Amino acid sequence: QSRAQDFYYQYFDGADTSIWTSIMIEIDSSDRLWQIGTPQKTIFSSASTFPNVIVTDTLNIYPTNDTSSFIAKYVPTDNMGIFALNWVQKLDYEAGKDGGRIEYSTDGGVTWDNTFNNPYIYNFFGYDFANYDTLGVDDYVLTGRDTNWRDIWLCFESSWLNTVTDTVFFKFTSISDSNQTNQEGWMIDNLLSHITWTHT
Repeated sequence: QSRAQDFYYQYFDGADTSIWTSIMIEIDSSDRLWQIGTPQKTIFSSASTFPNVIVTDTLNIYPTNDTSSFIAKYVPTDNMGIFALNWVQKLDYEAGKDGGRIEYSTDGGVTWDNTFNNPYIYNFFGYDFANYDTLGVDDYVLTGRDTNWRDIWLCFESSWLNTVTDTVFFKFTSISDSNQTNQEGWMIDNLLSHITWTHT
């Protein structure tokens, strides 16, 4: 990817992120699963960029029968080119049973579209295809275990960007069933959004 203007980021490390160029993150006040901090688990033991990440609990395994989300907000100021959302991640879910869903909304969160198999997504890559599955009919998620830091790219075609006139919400949701497997969930770091002119 080549980066152009309209560049925003969130590394979860506090002062390293300028308020003028930051991606705003919202965690529901009733949600105790998603936390920003230093990971201190067996697999999730360190951030990609020291010291912090956003993770399904910095200390504990993820609970059963849980659906918890955080929202990243992006305000487009340039609609020329390909819009890219980029982050790094690790996964530790029960394969095909629990997982992480990624959705977007252009109407303030009234309706949500899954990013997998989406007609407006120009490209979605960086994850291992072994970690792609459904938890139900058309409920596409990232699942299973991947202990490598993966560089994930989610890119929207320029014709879609031309139709967006308001804040774009991206929702990252961790989903678990009733079976306890003592796994660590989802860890995300170095969240970036920007317009690209060329695409590999």
